Amino acid sequence: MYTSEIQKQLAVGFEMAEEYKTGRKDPGAGGETGEIMKTVSTILATEAQRSYNFFSATYPDRLVTKVYLTGGRPAPPS
Repeated sequence: MYTSEIQKQLAVGFEMAEEYKTGRKDPGAGGETGEIMKTVSTILATEAQRSYNFFSATYPDRLVTKVYLTGGRPAPPS
């Protein structure tokens, strides 16, 4: 999600977006990558909170003891 949003907002390809995301390359003035990362993090945190709230409402007698974050997709072939 981070990479795709960087690609979209900065109009760059997958590899360049990965470089920006990991800090291996600096996108230049403006610090847009940091703001994009914050925005995506907020979206992901909100979705995690919504899932937790749904679970808690559905199973009020059960406690959440673990959270697993998974996902992503492999890099496209070169």
